[in-house]
Amino acid sequence: MIFHNKKLTRNVYLSKPVPLRRKKNKWALMVLFIGTLLLLQLYPGLRNRRIQQDLSEHVLRLHVLAASDNETDQNHKLLVRDAVLSQISTFMEEASTKEEAMALIKEHLPSIGETAAETLRALGDESPVSVSLSKDFFPVKTYGALTFPAGEYDALRVCIGEAQGHNWWCVLYPSLCFIDASTVTVSNDALDTLEEDLQPETYQSLFQEEETPKTVFRFRYLTFLNWFFE
Repeated sequence: MIFHNKKLTRNVYLSKPVPLRRKKNKWALMVLFIGTLLLLQLYPGLRNRRIQQDLSEHVLRLHVLAASDNETDQNHKLLVRDAVLSQISTFMEEASTKEEAMALIKEHLPSIGETAAETLRALGDESPVSVSLSKDFFPVKTYGALTFPAGEYDALRVCIGEAQGHNWWCVLYPSLCFIDASTVTVSNDALDTLEEDLQPETYQSLFQEEETPKTVFRFRYLTFLNWFFE
């Protein structure tokens, strides 16, 4: 009896190797795509910061803080505001730059503090008052047709009592302080000063009432990248 040895065979299908260059190109395209998305997401924030810093370098603001939120303290805050603004108006016209405005305020700080204190005493309010030049955080604020972004600005700070109440703010230089917010009309002089001092991009941004909604990108698989888009 003759036996024939039969070799068992099987078909093995091997995938065609992907060239190394093609793999590198895929990674390069992915890195380029992700980098582009990051730039698109970060650019608006960088632009807004640049605009706010330009504004901060050229304007001086006023910050009046009430002792508390009760009606009497809030009314006293407004009367102190009126008295301080009335005094400042007698010498602020001498300033042609922010630096000159700050120098004038610094020179008159003692008398500004006394004006605020006398106003309170006339009302029977013995709350202490402190005045200083400092860098304060301001929220987004609109003055007539102009909208100033949130951020830190140099300011004349007037604190009444414990300064725990709602505050009042405006722009001292150039003059954008309005007692009646319902009848705000920005003067041509103030507009000319801003246009002359600020970068064109910053000046134009003041007339934008609201920001364009931001597009947010999300990754389904590369979830660790979503942190950059928060």
